[in-house]
Amino acid sequence: MTAAAVTDQPPAPTAAASEHPPLAGASFAQLAAVFAALPHPAEAPRGELRGRAVALAGVQRLPGPARRALARALAALIAPVWRGKRIEAGGGTNLWLPPRLPFARFVPRRAEDGALLLDYDVPENPGPLRGVVGELRPLAPGLQLGRMDLAVAGRRRTVLWFTLGD
Repeated sequence: MTAAAVTDQPPAPTAAASEHPPLAGASFAQLAAVFAALPHPAEAPRGELRGRAVALAGVQRLPGPARRALARALAALIAPVWRGKRIEAGGGTNLWLPPRLPFARFVPRRAEDGALLLDYDVPENPGPLRGVVGELRPLAPGLQLGRMDLAVAGRRRTVLWFTLGD
């Protein structure tokens, strides 16, 4: 699957880990459909996982070709800054910049439905980050598809889709 192959159909949930960049530019609806078809992970991934931004809320109203081009450009701009996540037993953090500075801690936890959540409501985080909740599902061996939700007026709204991989 190439970047040009992203269409109005959702990407296949069985994509190989090396193929995750084509998800960039997919619509939120496409990504939500893929995500809904994926199982809840048996356990949280561990270690330092490379992150890639896939879709950002602000560009979703653009037509497909413009959305895909802008998503690829934004992902390229974000890539040197947000390096991914470090997940360990009982906690984790986002990694920023080439020295992989930790910022924005989270606690992995299970939701009632079995979902693996990354809960940013921890004392170390500044107030605005405490409304962030991530969720991960395995897309392929060594690759997770994630969404970042923000609590707004008591409702969770997805603002970012991302991948995490070895």
